[in-house]
Amino acid sequence: MAKFDAGNVVESLDFDFTKLARGDDPIEGLANSKGTIREPTPLQVQEYANACQRQAARQRRDVGTVDPKDADAVLAAVDKMTPEKTEAEQRVSAEIISTLCSGNPSVAELMLLPHRAMNAFGDWIAKEVLDPEVLTGGGKAHLRSLKSSSAG
Repeated sequence: MAKFDAGNVVESLDFDFTKLARGDDPIEGLANSKGTIREPTPLQVQEYANACQRQAARQRRDVGTVDPKDADAVLAAVDKMTPEKTEAEQRVSAEIISTLCSGNPSVAELMLLPHRAMNAFGDWIAKEVLDPEVLTGGGKAHLRSLKSSSAG
């Protein structure tokens, strides 16, 4: 009998920031920062997408749209950013991501992450939640042909 098992369709959304709390340059506050994100609801996914669009639109208004090949324009855009604006943008990103994750990880945990780790986590959770190809197999599973004698 055919059976649907959601656990075989999507993998759990596990995260682990604890390695950042160890080593030569430990980050206080991340020693116990790991867990499983509750699967976002359709409403959370829509709110996430809307919040990302609003943030991008606000950034375009504040800094402008810049051709990355135009070095002078890039430098002028960078000059418009201050450390306070950068931190405020990071907080907005952390709030958007944490809301999608039902508060686990928290905004405070996300704010402790180094820039590259925060961006990588944000990219990962967006891909996991928004990209249909992250389903188990993702349309890329190796299929084996059945012998003609096996086909009914």
